Amino acid sequence: MPGKSVAVHLFKNKLVKEFAFQHSFDGVCDYCGKKTKVLPLSIVVGYIDGIIGGYYGDPDEEGVGWDSTLDRNAISGFHSEGGGYIVPNNRAYFDEMSELLLRNGFVVESDSLWTDIASALSYHARLVERDPYGLNPAEIRWVDWQMIKSRAIGMAREGKSLGKIISIEAARLDYLRKDVYQAIYPFQVKRDLLLYRAVNYQDKLSHVVFTNITSPPASKTREMRMSKKGDSVFYGSTNIETTKKEASMDNSSRYTYIGKFVTKHPLRLLDLTGIPNQLSIFDQKQYHLLAFFRDFCKAISEYVPEQDAINYAPTQLITYYFRKELKHYDDETKSFPIDGILYSSSKDCAMNAVLFFNNERSADHLELLEWQLIEH
Repeated sequence: MPGKSVAVHLFKNKLVKEFAFQHSFDGVCDYCGKKTKVLPLSIVVGYIDGIIGGYYGDPDEEGVGWDSTLDRNAISGFHSEGGGYIVPNNRAYFDEMSELLLRNGFVVESDSLWTDIASALSYHARLVERDPYGLNPAEIRWVDWQMIKSRAIGMAREGKSLGKIISIEAARLDYLRKDVYQAIYPFQVKRDLLLYRAVNYQDKLSHVVFTNITSPPASKTREMRMSKKGDSVFYGSTNIETTKKEASMDNSSRYTYIGKFVTKHPLRLLDLTGIPNQLSIFDQKQYHLLAFFRDFCKAISEYVPEQDAINYAPTQLITYYFRKELKHYDDETKSFPIDGILYSSSKDCAMNAVLFFNNERSADHLELLEWQLIEH
């Protein structure tokens, strides 16, 4: 490994790839033989080691108990033959670096590069999750989400407003907001959108205009996954078939109008789409935040009967909090409230959006290109 150069494009994990690119220069890769952007392998190995050190430590330094007499099946935990470290079953323990890299989703496009990295890090005789008898960051965020869910529903039943609930849950929510700002994953984006929106009517409209199909008037709203009754917002999808599926859930209406909208300017959005099922410490500094948002998006997609709309309280709370508190920074001095949230559809893999524009304001941001009528 000494003196070897490695191409940036051989790394596939987001954190590692971005670090490699920032420290790269023009040269020849010792692994692929191409003239491209490269950096010394020793530098990137040091960075990878730093990532690992944020989550794993030496068992002796982490206060892990040792038993020299029990075999591996004697008590709950990990035991090597004839004795070993007593590690809780839900905590990772590694005595091979290659296994740690595999279990944590580390990916490179070269077998020899993989071998060199694992070998360079093999001076770690053994590693265990930090604070193995406590909660790791992902578990803390999971606990936060469970607490927010139960407390939000309970306080909503008591008649407390979202603003009041936010003030009570301020500490947990503030940690969440700070994590978004520190995250590498592109949670905050600025982009144009083309969206479809369906609106059901019992009677056929004599004349269709923008206000008939955009965000409903406040008086026509109801409890939704990401908004309360009385709060007019724009729900749309990038896929027309998804829009039709959503509209078909309403069996009481005879007419469905589907509008095709385009944004008049790039919107500042919180993007919660594309969160992978397998989270990797090599892809995201705040990887535990991905775990939180994965649970949040799952809650958005769950079917809730209209009579149980009180169960929307947790997702309504998170949405309302970000709407009020999360800022999009165009540069170090200019910040703006976000315009909405992108999330995956509960019906398929299409992208949905909730935009914080009411019936009147939406015309400033959206243009209706065309519409179609479906009769049931």
